[in-house]
Amino acid sequence: MPISNLKFALKHYCKTTAQIHQIHAQAITSGLFSLYTSSLLSHILHSFPFSPPQQNANDSFIYFTKIFNLIPNPSIFNYNDIIRAHTFLRSPHTALILFLEMRRRQIEPNSYTFTFVLKACGLLQNSNSLARVLHAQVTKFGFLDNAYVHSALSCTYCRSGDMDGAKGVFEESSLRNVVSYNAMIDGLFKGGEIDRARELFHEMPSSLRDVFSYNVMLDGLFKAGEDDHARELFDKMPSSLRNVVSYNAMIDGLLKAGEIARARDLFNEMPNSLRDVVTYNAMIDGLFKVGEIDRARELFDVMPSSLRDVMSYNAMIDGLFKTGEIARARELFNEMSRSLRNVVSYNVMLDGLFKAGEDDHARELFDKMPSSLRDVVSYNVMIDGLLKAGEVAHATDLFNEMPNSLRDVVTYNAMIDGLFKAAEADRARELFDEMPCSLRNVTSYTSMIDGLCKAGGIDHARELFDELPSSYCEKNVALWTAMLMGLAVHGHGGSVLRYFSRMLEDGVKPNGMTILAVLMGCNHSGLIYDANRIFVEMENVYGVPREAQHYGCMVDILARAGLIKEARAMIEAMSIGGNEVVWGALLGGCKKHGVVEEAEEAAEHLMRMEPEEGATYLSLAHIYANSERWDDVVNVRRLKDSRRSKQFRGCSWIVLDGIKHEFFAGDRSHPCMKEIYLVLNAALKQSQSLFSWVEKAVSDDPRMAASLLRLHFHDCFVNGCDASVLLDDTATMVGEKSAAPNANSLRGFEVIDAIKAELEYFCPQTVSCADILAIAARDSVVLSGGPGWEVEMGRKDSMIANKTAANNNIPAPNSDLPTLLSKFENVGLSLRDLLALSGAHTVGKARCSTFAARLSAAAPADVNPQFLQSLQQLCAVNTTLADLDHATPAAFDNRYFVNILSGEGLLASDQALVAGDDGRRIVESYAGDVDLFFRDFAKSMAAMGSLRPNGGPTEIRTNCRASNQIFA
Repeated sequence: MPISNLKFALKHYCKTTAQIHQIHAQAITSGLFSLYTSSLLSHILHSFPFSPPQQNANDSFIYFTKIFNLIPNPSIFNYNDIIRAHTFLRSPHTALILFLEMRRRQIEPNSYTFTFVLKACGLLQNSNSLARVLHAQVTKFGFLDNAYVHSALSCTYCRSGDMDGAKGVFEESSLRNVVSYNAMIDGLFKGGEIDRARELFHEMPSSLRDVFSYNVMLDGLFKAGEDDHARELFDKMPSSLRNVVSYNAMIDGLLKAGEIARARDLFNEMPNSLRDVVTYNAMIDGLFKVGEIDRARELFDVMPSSLRDVMSYNAMIDGLFKTGEIARARELFNEMSRSLRNVVSYNVMLDGLFKAGEDDHARELFDKMPSSLRDVVSYNVMIDGLLKAGEVAHATDLFNEMPNSLRDVVTYNAMIDGLFKAAEADRARELFDEMPCSLRNVTSYTSMIDGLCKAGGIDHARELFDELPSSYCEKNVALWTAMLMGLAVHGHGGSVLRYFSRMLEDGVKPNGMTILAVLMGCNHSGLIYDANRIFVEMENVYGVPREAQHYGCMVDILARAGLIKEARAMIEAMSIGGNEVVWGALLGGCKKHGVVEEAEEAAEHLMRMEPEEGATYLSLAHIYANSERWDDVVNVRRLKDSRRSKQFRGCSWIVLDGIKHEFFAGDRSHPCMKEIYLVLNAALKQSQSLFSWVEKAVSDDPRMAASLLRLHFHDCFVNGCDASVLLDDTATMVGEKSAAPNANSLRGFEVIDAIKAELEYFCPQTVSCADILAIAARDSVVLSGGPGWEVEMGRKDSMIANKTAANNNIPAPNSDLPTLLSKFENVGLSLRDLLALSGAHTVGKARCSTFAARLSAAAPADVNPQFLQSLQQLCAVNTTLADLDHATPAAFDNRYFVNILSGEGLLASDQALVAGDDGRRIVESYAGDVDLFFRDFAKSMAAMGSLRPNGGPTEIRTNCRASNQIFA
């Protein structure tokens, strides 16, 4: 066969790679290949089939790359062919490398070269700078006036997002064609220049406009929300130009705009021959979204089976699940061939089955799902579904099986949230610590803080919140609200208000839940004025509408304080009318203060709203009983029985011997019922007895808060926290009560005795005197407005006391800084602990005799002269008591540190804290940040409270004043 015939066949008849292979083989067997190697290779390369890529496109491409590499000295035409092929198969990097190689060989590009290279550049991301380099090359070689190169350059700038460059090329040239117009319009839409895109379309000669021009406009207008303009343009579009893309753009845009009727009309007008899989899928999905289930199913049924693809089935299955047709969704999935199913098919099924409560079917499907298809969404859907179904163990196992490379922020967040909800707080904390910092987001921190607060770890939550760097994530309203709600629930009303102020300073706008958290904090702490201020400001200042829950909280605050008339007026002011929340709050206040008339009104409303709620009848009966209205008590109980009212059982959990047990109120069927109730009753009695006794003692004598706190201090510094300070002298032992730091100054023994006596009655030899001291100290701080902290239990009581150790180990009020620090370091505490714990002197008093040396004429220079003068007047008699914090003596705050910086420390040991630079810096930080002081104080109290006895016999005393051996 002549060489000319081979070349003709390559040019006109070879449409596939297989046909080219045949010509190549004939050339080799006929001997022509060896005679015309370069020429034939060039023709083979030029015959590359630029039809839509086939399944074996990669093999074909390798073949043509080898052909190019066999050409000894490739020409510009050869380079154009191979660059074009790489661009066609979306391998732009290789295309550009070949262009550079060509230039290194000093082969000059032509207009075709730049057309292909510019297209390759447009396929790259962030190619602005490269586009400008190629622009310079086009100018250098004189092809800027070539229409094809000009269009390609405009398109490249548009695709790279460099609209300034695109405008420069487009507006300075007279070579505008349909390609450059379309590229500019598309780029302007993508860059948000909607008006300019519309103007350019109207400037474009109508003779130039093609179907792509209209389609670009339709898509851009819909995405810009200009639905009316899109419809108007479609109506004006010549019907001869409308193609499947035009109709699909219109139908999709109308569906997204919620215009389902117009989309359906357009679908019906659309020629059947034009409808494709995209058309049907868009319509089916849109019909499901507006709840037209029957129409969606009908459309799927009439859809040609040859058109149905995996997206069609997935849209149908997803829609059926969302409309509750679970069985039909499962049937449709089973109808799909296994080869058609993709990862989305399985994920839609898993999500739908879990939401339908079919957890077992979801697990079964996941097990059958090909492991090669499982992606991060598959695992996340499974883990989230298992956690919501209460299958924590299964979820944890699946998380552990999940490849580390697949875990993302959603995975960790779901696990952390699920573990907290399952009361697995320790495991949630561990998982958060394991979570890569790069994955953590504001949701991660919100879940942690919310979970820690609900698990009782308010101090850990506050520490995590305060130490969260802004570089990790911006604190949003959800995160702030979680922290505020946690503080509120734990009774830290003052902290709630301080954190709320910080939130506003950070520019975060509160929402309804935020305000509710602040009101709850005020409620727990009895801050009526602040609650009323926030309630008034929520609409006027913050623009947050008042809802029933806000009114309910305000009614509760007022009613608890005995302001029943004001609470009733608050209900009348509700534009939305009172509900069970506000009437319940009013009834609770009436019960507390014995107010009958308003209680009857509240109960009447509640009985009408919730006639079966037993608590209402019981509360009203209690109020009548306290008023000795016995006939009314009988009538209310009869009414309760006649309406078959019931009280719903609460569900809770408890850990016994490391195993979590879930149980219900009134449960008698649990196998560990006896053990559970023993622990619950003991814990309840302990907590109620301790706090109520401390609360009563502080209420009767506000000084008692500081006295109980001081008892704990003076106990722990002698030989660890072992309650040795409580032991009375015996015939064989001189106790610590008569030691110099304690004699005639320690108070509160009778409070500890009363608490111990009650606890011994309910749970003999269960709670040690040392534990009582630690908890009483904590509760005293909380009752004075200070922070709370978690008190670790399990201390034992010493059987002996040591007066000598008390004299030597307890810091004296006239100590200098080195002496103080030495005593703290001897028990394992630091300078920061010393300064934080000294802050306890923000409450309490001291006898003038304790600091008499500071009142002399030769008083130290560090004492403020005016303060000294006031002390000298106060302390005319040595037995007079002076406030340790003269500014706010009854409030646990940071004013003590402000006083020290002003030279107004009452004791020499107080003023000594700023004698060193390190100490002064810490004192200054506490004076400027009360939250920092509270956090450090809580930490240091926990550290001091963990000091254990250094030796000697221990026990749990039955009487805090004497060892059990005395009573044996």
